[in-house]
Formats: sequence, C-alpha cells, structure tokens
Amino acid sequence: MFVFMGDEHGALIAPDHTFRIGDHISLAVPHCDPTVNLYEAYHVVRDGALIAIWPVSARGQSACLLLVLAGGCAGTSLGDELRAGRAEPEPMIPSTVGPVNDPSRSLMRLRHRVALAGVTDGAYIPFERAAVALDADAGRVYVGTSAGQFVAVDAHGQVAYRRRLGQPVDAQPVVDADAGRVYVGTSGGALHALAARTGDTVFTAETGFSFVEALVLDGDAVYGVSDSDVVCALSKEDGSVLWSYRRPPAETITVTGHAGILASEGRLIVAFNDGMIAGLDARDGTVYWEFDSTTVLTPGATGVGRMRDVDTTPVRVGDRLFVGSFAGGLLALDADNGSLLARSESWTGLVRVVALPDGDLFLASADRGFARVDAESFEVRWSKPSERGAPSGVLYLPEHDALVLTESRGSLRALDARDGAELGRVESGQGFGASASYAGGVLGALTNGANVLLIETR
Repeated sequence: MFVFMGDEHGALIAPDHTFRIGDHISLAVPHCDPTVNLYEAYHVVRDGALIAIWPVSARGQSACLLLVLAGGCAGTSLGDELRAGRAEPEPMIPSTVGPVNDPSRSLMRLRHRVALAGVTDGAYIPFERAAVALDADAGRVYVGTSAGQFVAVDAHGQVAYRRRLGQPVDAQPVVDADAGRVYVGTSGGALHALAARTGDTVFTAETGFSFVEALVLDGDAVYGVSDSDVVCALSKEDGSVLWSYRRPPAETITVTGHAGILASEGRLIVAFNDGMIAGLDARDGTVYWEFDSTTVLTPGATGVGRMRDVDTTPVRVGDRLFVGSFAGGLLALDADNGSLLARSESWTGLVRVVALPDGDLFLASADRGFARVDAESFEVRWSKPSERGAPSGVLYLPEHDALVLTESRGSLRALDARDGAELGRVESGQGFGASASYAGGVLGALTNGANVLLIETR
C-alpha cells in the first residue's frame, strides 16, 4: 500500500514482500506538480504500450502550472488540460452577457461584479471551489474563498462585511434564516457559525474534518463531508460532533473533489472515493445499506484517467437514486436498499448529475460534455460539448425551465432545458470552479480569481 506523505514523498507498506535493490515498482503519483515542471512531456502508457505523448506546455513556469492542474481538479482528462496549458493566463475579459440567436429569449443580465482579491495579473489565478450561498429575504450573498476570506455582499454589489478565517473555504456555506446564522466550513476542519447580518462569530469549532462540499442543514444538525471520506453530523448550537461515518482511505489515485450529501426522508445518501455509496440514518449515522460501485467495473476500466471514485452528489427520482461512477458510468440504485437497478457504462467521467422535474436527468461529463437523458432508457435527448476546460457545475432554474452551466476555464452559459438552445452567457475571463446558485430571481457565482457575479434573470 502506498501512503501519501506530502509533495514527492510517500511510504510503500508491504509487510509480506521483501524488496531488493534494483526491483522495479510502479506507483501512481498522488501529487505531481513540482515533478511535472521538470520534464518536457508526459509519456502515457497503457497495458505496457505507449499510447500518447502529452507536452508540458508550461515547462519551467511553476505558477502557471498550478493554474493548468487546477482546471483538471474539476474532473477533466489530464491530457486535455495539459495540452491546453499556456505560459500566460487568458487575458481578462470584462464580464458580459453574450448574444443569443433570438434576443427575445435572452435570460440573463449582469448587474454587479465584485472583486474580492483585487486585480489578478500574474500567471497564477486561484481556483475557487466554493459555490456562493444566497439569502433572498435578507438580500445577501455569502461566499468563502481559497484565500480564507468569508464575504457578505448585498444586493447592490456592496461588501457588507469581510472576515478572515485563516483557512481556505472549498465548501458552499449554508444559511439558517430562522436562527439568523450562516455556517462556514473550511478545508482546515473549522466550522464557523457567524451572525448572518453582522458577521460576528457565534462559535468556532475545530472538528478535524476537511470540508469540501456544500454543508447541509437539517433539523438540529449541520452535515458535512470531508475529502478523507468522512461524513459528520455537527450540533448547530456549538459545533460538537454528534456522530461520524468514515470510509477507509482509497488505495488508488482519485479525482480531486468529492460527492456532496443528499438528504432524503431522514436519510443521508453519500458516495466516496473508494467507490462505495451508502445510505445513513441522519439521526445517528446508522448504516441502512452500502453499495460498492467498483463491482461493476470491467477489467482495465481503471488506469490512466479512469479513477474508480464516485464524485457526483446522488439525486433521487421517485424510488431511484442516480449517481455517476467516474470509470463505471451512470448508475441507478434502489433508494430503499441500494441495490443496482440499471447502468449506462458509456457515461464515464461524470462530475455532475441533476434531476429535472419531468424525471429526466442532466449530465455533465469530462468525457462527453453535457446532455439531457431519459432516466429510464438513458437515451440522449440533446447534448452540448464542453467549450473550455472541464464541466464544473450545473444548476437548474425551475422558474425558467433553464440550465446554467459553468466550466473551469469557460463561461457561465444558460440553456433552454427543453432543447438546449442558448439563452445567454456571462464571460468572466477566468472560468468557474463551482456551480452558480439561484434565489429570488438572482444568479450568484464565484469566478476563479475570486470575483462575485450577481446576474439578474428575466
């Protein structure tokens, strides 16, 4: 077993094997950016045969390489991202709403752009993973950044307050409007409860869990998931740990990121880096069922770019759950017992699955782009390719029957959910690392480089 121990370091634990000087050992590198920067190209090998050579376009420019790899974290193929690497970032493009074929169908109007990190003019643009949280009643947008800031922005695009949390925020905050609080989890394991109106600290709890996906508020608890495959329930009153469920560390490389939590009928449905999907009792973490998605993988399905983790937050349609295994495709499970009902193995590379009101699904795949599919037959109704970078988010707007798509180096696009016709787009020049959010007729999104966009829908 290989154990990650930091950049370019690791421990190989094999108690039943004696190694000799000169033995050849194949390892999957867990963290490679400093090493990649020393070489001109990747030599890609599958089953002992050289199948491709990927040039390292940013050779010798470490800061730019961080940007290139950040795009890959959202689930794109590593080869695509390296081939698209640049010595300089894309020039800053003013945030604008792009044209549509029929102006009368234009959906979006950009109202405010709020820069949280000043001007980003170097080769490194921070990759922002946290979606914003909107409180329509209070007229506020709450957002955490990779620089450890937590910021509240009002409906006029003015910063209401700013707090420095000291640790990156990769998880979407959650607002408790009844209690007047907003909960923020950091990648360093702190849960902050802040007064939503003023930003004053109610409590800070050091949980030891690295929060990477949207926090979920249900009853008296705040639920979170960590990148080390831990689901935890925390008290809303003081942040104390009520219970936790932990998976063993994955013994293979995984796609950076994690599935979020689906709260449904008193249960939490979560997927993990080792391919396990579990149904847990929200009250105490009791396991109702577990399904190992790696059992559907065919030999050779994992390997270069084929990780076995499940990174899509589960969605429920009737009595079925839908999740995407990165190497195994789209899976339909029985919501009561977790048994496998159906599978579409062609839909590999899934990073988002969204349930639509009529029972269809909308998929975002690093391999195939975006598509609306029939949930029963998996027949594709319409599809769109990715334009720039990897798919990083999908949001459905029921009021408009529209889908809002974000990409790691692309724009924010609005499409008609019925036929995929474009309804408008917002260019940021830096791309997006997370989905947009919506409330009260307003779209909110955080760009890479930490700019908050407030977009009116019409």
